[in-house]
Amino acid sequence: MIAALDVVQKVKRVNHILFQCPYARLIWTTSPIHAPPQCLMSDSLYYNLHRVLSLQERYPPDEAYTDLVPWLFWRLWKNRNEFLFQDKYYSAQDTVNKAIENTAEWMSRQEENNIEVKKPTSNKQPVKWKPPIQNWTKCNTDGAWHKNQQGQGIGWISRDHTGRLLWAGAQRFEGLDSHVETEATALNWAIKSMSRLDYSQVIFETDAQVLVKMIEGVKEIWPKLKPIIQDITHSLKMNSSFKVEFFSRDGNKTTYKIAKEAFSFMNHVPKLYSIVPSWLKPVLEADMPYVGLN
Repeated sequence: MIAALDVVQKVKRVNHILFQCPYARLIWTTSPIHAPPQCLMSDSLYYNLHRVLSLQERYPPDEAYTDLVPWLFWRLWKNRNEFLFQDKYYSAQDTVNKAIENTAEWMSRQEENNIEVKKPTSNKQPVKWKPPIQNWTKCNTDGAWHKNQQGQGIGWISRDHTGRLLWAGAQRFEGLDSHVETEATALNWAIKSMSRLDYSQVIFETDAQVLVKMIEGVKEIWPKLKPIIQDITHSLKMNSSFKVEFFSRDGNKTTYKIAKEAFSFMNHVPKLYSIVPSWLKPVLEADMPYVGLN
């Protein structure tokens, strides 16, 4: 009997921490998760868990935010421990933003892991950059982001059907909170740059598959990313011959080199190149045999 009562008390305590305490209620209200009837959390932990974990049964994918829920749980529990043991306090909005960033990063890593798992084990040639057809331009984009580094780097490069560099851009950033946000920033800049340079018939390739799915509308867009995704989709509508496609990291090494190089920049001024910089020549030339050039 005593053991059973102890279990009941522990369940109530977990329900209080995750759903019913004022701090938890504020976080759920701040998040994009749909509120329960009359905005009241149940006294039953199991009912509350079932409700937030089955939202996809009652709402369309772009309103369910099912991937966000576990990260809200984790942030609530982590914040509680840091408050108790380190006297740290995080606002509800900061907590929700961090949970959204954690979710976006996790989804991006899952996409990359799935790609790795699906790679063939045969002795086939590795995937390499492929040139566009004649009269088209291919623009590859990439972002270099790491949670333990203060700065981020973004880069893009446009090439014709012979593999010749047309334009490239690199910039150092600070304040981009996730891998996906960094990739989106790189893609957004590339699209705007190619439009301003008066190019048409451009294929933009990124190795961030989750970003492509958000742009295509098949993956829910996280609130933090909505402004930049809307900016990208607007630019694509204004340039009907622009296309965004996914291509694996193996075929995007030149752009990754550009994004990593941006880490070394001493300021945040964007840099544009119409000739190949010396630090890019080796990796760019490595792509040339695959377009019939030596």
